[in-house]
Amino acid sequence: ISADNFSNIVGGGPVDITRYPYQARLENNHGYLWCGASILTEFHVLSAAHCMLRARGPLTVHTGTSLLSQRGSVHHIAHYAVFGSSRDSDLAVIRVTEAIIFSAVARPIPLAPVNGEPSPGTMAVVTGWGLTSESSRPSNALKATNIQIISREVCSRIYTRPPIGPITLGEICAGNLHGGTDACQGDSGGPLVVNGRQVGIISMGYGCARPNKPGVYTNIAYYNQWITEQLSK
Repeated sequence: ISADNFSNIVGGGPVDITRYPYQARLENNHGYLWCGASILTEFHVLSAAHCMLRARGPLTVHTGTSLLSQRGSVHHIAHYAVFGSSRDSDLAVIRVTEAIIFSAVARPIPLAPVNGEPSPGTMAVVTGWGLTSESSRPSNALKATNIQIISREVCSRIYTRPPIGPITLGEICAGNLHGGTDACQGDSGGPLVVNGRQVGIISMGYGCARPNKPGVYTNIAYYNQWITEQLSK
């Protein structure tokens, strides 16, 4: 993940979409990976606001495939909503035109409840097709890695000022303080998951998998009510 907000999985291994059927992605109009996303309902996916606001053309939502080289099920975007323009409200609820057909390779993920922010030390899984190092290319295979929730206090001491800090209640941090595992460019907007519930959205950070530079994620618990309201639109 980089300081300009564009965040691939570093230190993980290839996985099959049937293990993470909620994983979706956004592609640009040239057919290239733009961002990650997650399935919420048959007509809604969740991603990061910066993925939508910085798009330089139409995006499409792709579900049901483990490989970037396979288009999967393609869904056009009808409209989307972002919470706001502040750095710590990096989330977008996207409504698609064509319904997502639920199956073994495409299934919604439940969200962390309002009081469901994960405790520091909790293990989480992050998934995506992003870069496998800061100087690499996106991965053709979907990758996953385990990372740990980092306390807001520790993270705030690391990121003290813009463009990343200070860390607010609308954000949570996760990673490995020794480095080696992280999300990276191309993973932004994808899900951070604990015990089968999405707790975060990949948002930003400094570099990829650097020591003492955890990733910063939008806090699903903090925005749960707003997200839920958008699902009726």
